[in-house]
Amino acid sequence: MPPLDRLLWRLLVASLGFIAAVAASIAVIAATAFLLPALDLAAGDPQAAAAAGVLVGMQRGAHLLPILAQVVWTGWLLAFLLAEIAAIRRLAFHLFVPAVIAAIGVVASIEVPPGALVRLAVAAGLVAGFAHWLVAGRNAGFALRRTQSAAEGDPRPPHA
Repeated sequence: MPPLDRLLWRLLVASLGFIAAVAASIAVIAATAFLLPALDLAAGDPQAAAAAGVLVGMQRGAHLLPILAQVVWTGWLLAFLLAEIAAIRRLAFHLFVPAVIAAIGVVASIEVPPGALVRLAVAAGLVAGFAHWLVAGRNAGFALRRTQSAAEGDPRPPHA
């Protein structure tokens, strides 16, 4: 059994990782309101295209944020908790599981979701998974690593 201070530390780090994932997903959704106009500038009137792009981005964000809050973030919390308990440190797990959860959450919550909304949810899931992996996923697991040796200050067993 790991010591209590290790459990409390991992709980704090995992919580901060989840907060980073949620903040990253919100940042991706908010960024679409500002990046969409840059992509739509090829239209005839750049100012009208920019205004329309901002409105479309905000509308997508307004549709997606309640779904993320009700369905997706709960799934991410459970997935990140599973990764912490099972000590899953792989980047692939932290990237693809949140993206799949986000895609399934959007498809299940909206009768006919637009493709752009699903792609936006997947992008938010990928960025959120990477943010969680950076903060907490690289060192996931409650148990101490077995690679620590006596050279790091651990007492040696009496027979060694």
